[in-house]
Amino acid sequence: MPVIKVKDNGIDQALIEFRKLSTEVKRTAMRYLYHLRPALQKKEKRKRADMRRKFY
Repeated sequence: MPVIKVKDNGIDQALIEFRKLSTEVKRTAMRYLYHLRPALQKKEKRKRADMRRKFY
């Protein structure tokens, strides 16, 4: 994982940067985790989106 540098006590900006990187890594990992037929891929994608919405 890349190093995130904090400049001038910009912890908020560093957290935003970390979230971007971690979600990108998660997305690529989920994409290659297992093979599903297209209908199930849509269902899994919808399920992950619903979980994300639930926490925000």
